[in-house]
Parts: sequence; C-alpha cells; structure tokens
Amino acid sequence: MRFPIYIRGNSKDVEARALLDSGAAGKFVDFKFAVKHHLPLTKLHKPIHVFNVDRTENTQGVIT
Repeated sequence: MRFPIYIRGNSKDVEARALLDSGAAGKFVDFKFAVKHHLPLTKLHKPIHVFNVDRTENTQGVIT
C-alpha cells in the first residue's frame, strides 16, 4: 500500500516516502533528506546506536 506523507519544514511541506514500523522506538528522518529540505534539526545529547534485526550494529552509524 502506498500513500503520500508530508513533513512540515520551516517554510513549506515536503512530500516523502515512509516506512511504517509498528515496533519502532522513535521517529527518525534521514539526515541528508532533512538538510535538502531545510527541516529543523536538533542534536541529541546522547547518540542512539542502531541495531539490525540480527542484533548487529548498523554500519550507517549512530543517530545524533
């Protein structure tokens, strides 16, 4: 099933594709996507380590 979602930026809404995960522990957006669309960002006090389904640490790094 596909349906459009919109993310509210500083000056406009941005249409995007999303992965719905009922077991997700938070709401995250790709850093490059956020920068490209001028979405407001806040640096986390403590980075979040991301793990794959097989419990290995994701090679893309931590969420900051």
